[in-house]
Amino acid sequence: MLDSSWEQFDMMNVTFQPKNMSPWDLQEEFYKANLYFYDFRSAKIIGEKFGAEYGRRRVGLSIVSRLGVCLARLMSNVKNTSYYRLRHTKWKFG
Repeated sequence: MLDSSWEQFDMMNVTFQPKNMSPWDLQEEFYKANLYFYDFRSAKIIGEKFGAEYGRRRVGLSIVSRLGVCLARLMSNVKNTSYYRLRHTKWKFG
């Protein structure tokens, strides 16, 4: 069961159970949105519009985003982690 307290809330992890998808499915959609938003193409566009410094920052965010998503997915298979609990939470609406 998901923790209903604010303990897990960090703006990066699902902390509630939506009605039409599992919590892990919602988490995966967040990952997809994150990877879409912080992509290398956007870094190029931002660099062209706002300068090389901002483009380099966006490249850094793209790399960190990809590493974070990979690590979170990996940790979802490691018992006793919040990602594992999230991935294996029973869906109360299904």
